[in-house]
Amino acid sequence: MILFACQCGTPYSVEDQYAGGSLECTSCGKPNQIPTASDPRVVLIFKAGESEDGMPMLREEVERLVTAGQFTEAELIWDGTTWRPVTDVVLGGQAKAEEKPKLHLKRREDEVEEEEEGDLSLGEIEPIQKVQLDEIDLQQLPTKKRDKKVKKEKAKKEKKEKREKAPSEPGKAGKVSQLLRRVFGSDPSLGRKVNVPIQIFWVLVVGWYGFKLGLGPLLSKFREKPSYVVVYNFEQQECTATLGWRRLKKDVYPGTASCFELYVGMREKQKVTLTSRTSGQAMGSVTVPVWPGGLTVVNVGGKGGFAQVRSGATGGENLPGGDVKQLADQIGGHQEPSAILKLAPEGRRIAKKALVNTRRDPFFTSAEFRFERNIVQGDTEMVTKFFEALDKRQKESKKAYDLIAWPPLCNANFHGGSAVYDLRNDQRTQMVIWLPRKTFQVGKSLTVTLKDNPKLEVSDADGTLRLKIEIQNYQSKFGSTDYTGTWRYGASQTNGRWDWAWSFEGQNDKAPNGRKRVYYRYDRNYKESGPTYK
Repeated sequence: MILFACQCGTPYSVEDQYAGGSLECTSCGKPNQIPTASDPRVVLIFKAGESEDGMPMLREEVERLVTAGQFTEAELIWDGTTWRPVTDVVLGGQAKAEEKPKLHLKRREDEVEEEEEGDLSLGEIEPIQKVQLDEIDLQQLPTKKRDKKVKKEKAKKEKKEKREKAPSEPGKAGKVSQLLRRVFGSDPSLGRKVNVPIQIFWVLVVGWYGFKLGLGPLLSKFREKPSYVVVYNFEQQECTATLGWRRLKKDVYPGTASCFELYVGMREKQKVTLTSRTSGQAMGSVTVPVWPGGLTVVNVGGKGGFAQVRSGATGGENLPGGDVKQLADQIGGHQEPSAILKLAPEGRRIAKKALVNTRRDPFFTSAEFRFERNIVQGDTEMVTKFFEALDKRQKESKKAYDLIAWPPLCNANFHGGSAVYDLRNDQRTQMVIWLPRKTFQVGKSLTVTLKDNPKLEVSDADGTLRLKIEIQNYQSKFGSTDYTGTWRYGASQTNGRWDWAWSFEGQNDKAPNGRKRVYYRYDRNYKESGPTYK
């Protein structure tokens, strides 16, 4: 054991093997060269509660503490061979001041006893500081072996320091590892109160995505709750529609729509993109809601004008009764049906009243609107079930759902018929009229009598106004045989001139002489063609 003191007076004790080395003072910070022999001004003192190896102190400080009564015979001093009460050494030295005792120190490494003379003369008292071995440069001076409790406390302290220093370590891998531990709630330095909520968060995230991507869609398919997304293309070129992260794709021709059928576990949002098939350029995109049992109609870029129609808005409307009766008499009396020219504008007027608005929204959903069933394409049985469930939910909600229609046609019902208003052509005629007449002249001496009023269909196309009546499963007698078939009335006006005719096509499998089928026609000029048999 080598005892020495720094220039500032701070005493130290080190093992003999570190003789000639260097030690940085913990008090003043100056480096000290460790001597090869002990300094006689420094002694080794044992005090209860301190290290069992003793602590280095200056002799002057020991003498002061003994004189002040702070050191008693309970404190021991190493005399080179054994531990002795410090009072015996100090007080004995004062009784024989002329004889200065010598202090013999024992070298423990090689267990060879050597005597060293020690000057026990007391001089000025200098400050004393106990050496804390954990503050010494461990590369040059490792700490002495401590008892089990000291070892445990030191190991715990080193572990804590290492944990605190870990985030600032320069290693890239260490930083990434530490970051991942903190992100996933496995960093011990954060504590339970922080780690547990983080772990719960990740459990919820994994569960949510697991349901969204796996279990949820399977449950929707098992429950037969598909979702439909109908994408319209109002560009002037053929496009490809792409739906959501699933990257579902369908080709869409100009002015038409494509229908996606998919299964989702919960309400979510998906992106619809239209891309030109020719150039590959994106023509537009929109994010739309999708949910089990829902229908979304997509109008990318709001380029198409849809009709918003309110059902029941024209329930109290009627066509002029006199004009309707005149038209029925004209058709029934085999005359020119000119009364329809007065009724067509009235029908368009009534139908226009049902038009609420022209909508150019980027998308429409079944949560707000109704749609015609032919808008959805897919398995007939599945589509039927889908709309039945959708109609049921809308009725139970007791909310008024307007119809969204494309082409933008406003179809309205009124007393005695219905009419269509076309937003793209307000002069277009499309009507249905129930004629208040049951007897019609279909030949010179041939009439048809009905149980119910017939339905007259009126439409125009290419500048020609057309009227049509069809009476099915009607039995007429030609010759001596009754034939069951269909009576048809057709009339048209082109350039102000009317043409019309009645015709019949029927059959009787028991007709004699092979006359199983019969054809008959009676035109506006009262010319009969037939009956012709086959």
